[in-house]
Amino acid sequence: PSVSAGQNITLAANKKVVVCSTIGVVLGYVTIPPSSSLIFADAPISMQARGFDVQGNLQAGSPTCRLRNKITVTL
Repeated sequence: PSVSAGQNITLAANKKVVVCSTIGVVLGYVTIPPSSSLIFADAPISMQARGFDVQGNLQAGSPTCRLRNKITVTL
């Protein structure tokens, strides 16, 4: 889905959201509920946000999915 500059984002409950490309605007606050995951794909990604409220899972790579690309998160 598209997002606007400064927009606060709250992931839906019980969902896994994969970021697979750069987000071209500075987001507001990103909230990850306890039952949800925000996962960075193995791609060159740049993401800017005012902050994160991680109650669930924020993931980049795993033992079986090593990252080969640069991921930049700017707060």
